[in-house]
Amino acid sequence: MSLSQIITTSENDVYIASNTLIIDENGLTKISDISNFNTTSYLKNVYGFNGIDNEIQTYCTKNKKIIKITLSFGYTLECSQSNNIWNGIKWIQAKNLNINDLLPIQYGQNVWGDGLDISDFKPRKRCKYKYSIAKNDINDDLFYLLGLIQGDGCYGERSVTVANIDIEIIEFLHKSKFKSHGKRKKTHHTLSSTEFCDFLKYLGFKKGSKFKTFPKKLFQCTKNQMRAFLQGLFDADGTSNSNKTKRGNIKLVSTCYELIQEIQIILLNFGITSSITKEEKPPTKKVKVSSIIYNLEIGGYFAYIFYQEIGFRLTRKQKHVEFIVDRCKDESGNIYPIDSNKLKDYLLPKNIISNSKRISRRLIKFLYNRKPHTYLEELLKEKLFYSPIKNIEIHDQEVSCFTITKKYSFFANGFILQI
Repeated sequence: MSLSQIITTSENDVYIASNTLIIDENGLTKISDISNFNTTSYLKNVYGFNGIDNEIQTYCTKNKKIIKITLSFGYTLECSQSNNIWNGIKWIQAKNLNINDLLPIQYGQNVWGDGLDISDFKPRKRCKYKYSIAKNDINDDLFYLLGLIQGDGCYGERSVTVANIDIEIIEFLHKSKFKSHGKRKKTHHTLSSTEFCDFLKYLGFKKGSKFKTFPKKLFQCTKNQMRAFLQGLFDADGTSNSNKTKRGNIKLVSTCYELIQEIQIILLNFGITSSITKEEKPPTKKVKVSSIIYNLEIGGYFAYIFYQEIGFRLTRKQKHVEFIVDRCKDESGNIYPIDSNKLKDYLLPKNIISNSKRISRRLIKFLYNRKPHTYLEELLKEKLFYSPIKNIEIHDQEVSCFTITKKYSFFANGFILQI
């Protein structure tokens, strides 16, 4: 059933959820962080279909009915029915989308911030436990530590604790002034510092595993800073598969859905796509009730890119790159819905083409290397990953309304939109 059959709003209303991640000249940012209720805000140099060259004017409003589109790989978009979305061949209004339609997710933007600025950080004046945060502390090791805390840590008013048993991580924590003592000294490592706890709060770290989100201040990270943070997060909560049949696949596990979603979008900036699955854990002897966890999984070509672009600091996890087969190191096998009319002058080999309108990116590259063609070259340059629509629903959501003087495109949670 088409969405136009179940919802009607003004065709002039163009909305997008305020928690949507976009890319501007400073890297990833949430629309809610630059748009306030009843206040006009301006975005310059927004990343669109052809890179950074657009300008948006936005203002925020409340409680509008919007469409939530969820792909089978877990990417989601919340927007108005009149939003145009790129489907790989043409622009199509959200209201005309159907379950199982393929939509592309854009990856490989490689646009980052200028780095973490802590000039306005002011800890409590009376810090019982002193641990000064200075400009020279803003290095890759600090961001790796922050990733470990996000994954395996918790903090209160006066101390932060990381629970981990890996020798490499324990040695790193001890060099970072963490100490282990008491009955849990083999597993729990603590830093007593009121100032550092204030610093975590300042960055946007939340308390409680179910409430964790990506720390707001870290969206302004440089690429190296973000890489170090993700190394800590994946060393803490991630796995790399040592089973040859799984070919070095990577997984990140969390009880917080919002955090997993945000990491999925951040990985796109590195050129990495992933999938999100929901899993119910039955009760155990230690945990008497069932629980829900979310798995972010990276496989094949994109797992290989992860090992190359980010990687694990833990030796036992990083070494599993050896299980990735050679063909997955060269190109993704993702399926493309191509416009076969643009290949009328190109003789497609019938023995390897089952559907000329949907062929894999790996095959596109093979065909191009065998016999170059302008359209095939364009497809390879696009860096799009296709996933079918799994679910379409309608609900009320805090949104931002966009006003512009001409049509343009922009990146939104990986989707490519046009207004």
